[in-house]
This record gives sequence, structure tokens and C-alpha cells, in this order.
Amino acid sequence: MKNKILSPISEIAFAAFLLGAIAFLPACHSATQQDTVATDSANVPQTQIARVKIDTSLKNGIFTEKYNNGIILKKGAYINGKKVGQWDSWYSSGKPWSENFYTDDLPDGKSTIWYENGKIEYTGFYTKGKQTGDWKYFDETGKLVHEKDYGK
Repeated sequence: MKNKILSPISEIAFAAFLLGAIAFLPACHSATQQDTVATDSANVPQTQIARVKIDTSLKNGIFTEKYNNGIILKKGAYINGKKVGQWDSWYSSGKPWSENFYTDDLPDGKSTIWYENGKIEYTGFYTKGKQTGDWKYFDETGKLVHEKDYGK
């Protein structure tokens, strides 16, 4: 399993999002409410505070969740509250559990799930949240036990 969190395309999309957000902040600042904190004897404001409202209810950036033992359970990125790019998860032992790719919060791309012994449990592809193409399922020894073609 690769340690890389985002695919090159996802990295570009994420960078574009961040640049857009940075470019948007001055526009927010110019349209914000000004609160006068103190005035001098001529009633001229001495200090002003700009208030900017930011919606913190949507997750943005790299997300990491850990087990109580400190081992990472899952790691990936959000843009506007939606999963994007590569998401990986691990067993509490630290061994790889899954590697999946997301676009707009939907599985989109290769998906691989491992048994804790390191053998692949199943692998296949998603397109916009739906299983597509040939999926392969294995037993814990690595023997292919089932194949299913989900079409396009």
C-alpha cells in the first residue's frame, strides 16, 4: 500500500481549492461588519475588529482517525465535507486494511481490501459509487474463490 494520501490529480484539485479559498478571503474581509472598540475624545475610532464568518461545519483538509493505541485507523482528505482522493485504513495491529479512492464523497477508482494476514480479501473498481468491471474475491490463503463482472 502506498503512503501517498492524494493522487496527483487530487493534489492539483486540492491545491486549486486552497488557492481559491485564499483568494476569496480578501473579498470576505472587505464585506465584513466593523465593530468600534474604542474612541478618542473627538469620537474617532481607535481600534476596529473585522468579523469574518467561516462555515466550520464542513470538513476540509487531511483527516486522520486513530485507535486508542495510537495506530492510525484511517486517513484521507476532505474538500467541502466530501471525501476526495486516496483513503487508507489499517487494522489496530498497524497492518493495511483497505485502500480506496473517492471523488465527491463517492468511491471512484480501485478498491483493495486486505485480510489482517496481508493477503488480499477482494479487489475491484468503482465508478461514481457503483461497482464496475471485474471484481476478485480471495480466501485468507490468497486463493481466488469468486469473480464477478459488474459491467460498465
